Amino acid sequence: MADLLQTRGNQNFEMARGAWCGDYNEASTFLDLVTTNSGYNDANI
Repeated sequence: MADLLQTRGNQNFEMARGAWCGDYNEASTFLDLVTTNSGYNDANI
């Protein structure tokens, strides 16, 4: 699992899949996934 996270974090992939679910119904919970400087934005959108 650590190899997968490291590879994805280094952006050494053509396509990757991940799963995640927001723990509460608030926009910031979901917007962190596509915020440029967020640690959760592995695709660097």
